[in-house]
Amino acid sequence: MKGFLLVAVLMAFMVGCSASRTQKTVRYTVFTPQQQHTLAAQPLKLLPVAGVRVRMTKELRAYNTPLRFNADGTVTPYRALTYYAPLELVLERALEDITRFQASEHRQLGIEVRDYCIVESADSAESLQPPAAEVRVTLVFHLPSRAPVTHAAVLPLPENYTPAIARETFAEALLRAWQAYAP
Repeated sequence: MKGFLLVAVLMAFMVGCSASRTQKTVRYTVFTPQQQHTLAAQPLKLLPVAGVRVRMTKELRAYNTPLRFNADGTVTPYRALTYYAPLELVLERALEDITRFQASEHRQLGIEVRDYCIVESADSAESLQPPAAEVRVTLVFHLPSRAPVTHAAVLPLPENYTPAIARETFAEALLRAWQAYAP
């Protein structure tokens, strides 16, 4: 009886493992469903490298959320927008998903993220209007034997923006900075 029970448990475990292998997991991305649909219709960007390696600057590395530079001069994490993993990993995977790499290459494209933030600025101290805000994404591309190349994207945010609008704007800024790079 014990042998039968042991075999039944083992069979149930094996069936569960094989079923989980056949299910395709949905990969998380920084792009919204609408952006993913648009990107799927476009050809992948072709790069003559084996992959990318994303690193945040030291100031940004400690956070899994974008930073917010407030109009009063303070800096706070923008906690309304969180990602499932550290920003380095999230951005690296997002860029890999929209790029085709040459398998014959052995070098990787190093990308340093210098800005991934919301910047607020008040037009004037007397103004009763809420401060204007913009998203900034700055990428520095490093390839061996080439000088670093910097591409930035700055996009405005509407007044009273929501986390969903901020997420979409960050993804669009990342895409623009990425597409500006030409090896």
